[in-house]
Amino acid sequence: MNIIRQTFLPCLCVLSTIIFYQAYNNSTPIDTVTYAQESPAPITPAKAKIKGPSTVMVGTLLFLSAEEATGDNFKWLIPPELIQTSASCNNNIFFSVPTPGKYSFGLVAANKAADIDVAYHDVIVTFSSISPIPNTPSFDKIVNISKEGLLKLNDPPTAANLKLALSLLIQESANKTLAELRTETIRLTVSTFLARKGESLKKEWGQLWVEPIDAAIVNLNLKDAATYVELLKALVKTL
Repeated sequence: MNIIRQTFLPCLCVLSTIIFYQAYNNSTPIDTVTYAQESPAPITPAKAKIKGPSTVMVGTLLFLSAEEATGDNFKWLIPPELIQTSASCNNNIFFSVPTPGKYSFGLVAANKAADIDVAYHDVIVTFSSISPIPNTPSFDKIVNISKEGLLKLNDPPTAANLKLALSLLIQESANKTLAELRTETIRLTVSTFLARKGESLKKEWGQLWVEPIDAAIVNLNLKDAATYVELLKALVKTL
């Protein structure tokens, strides 16, 4: 019996080893699965643009379109006296204006990256189809001063917040006097600068933007609130 154990057991061990080795070498390799990482969705640039007539007659149906604007969210800035009579369809608005005058409409476009752009469109409503000649001073010098200052500052977050603050002031400018608009502009500007964070705190907004623009505004010698609102619109476009 001991002879059988001594003879056959080593053979069985050798045979088992051979069978395991052959099975291991002949086994089908397991394919590895590679999961591709999805690229983040591209961010739609925020670009506000209003399409519509600049002059209409009293009682005419006015239609303003935002079809050429881009972004993820849009908000119309409508004169307070027309809010109750306006209607909207998608990103477009329409209404009939019963009273002659100059009406200013705005459009705020924003995207998922919190970028903001604002556009304005003035409509003159008249009793005649002939457009009146506007008597608005040129704001080219102030626009250039703003652009140069913004280029030196290189502070997009503060510029975007200031643009939003001034845009809301323009929307709520009806029935405000020139003095009230100037006071509110100063308050909103100071509030925007006080809310700055991080690298924006190091930017010299007072020296490079506020002071040069204030000096240019004084030289314009503005006399009425309507012209001041037009100035604010020109500044907002540069921000």
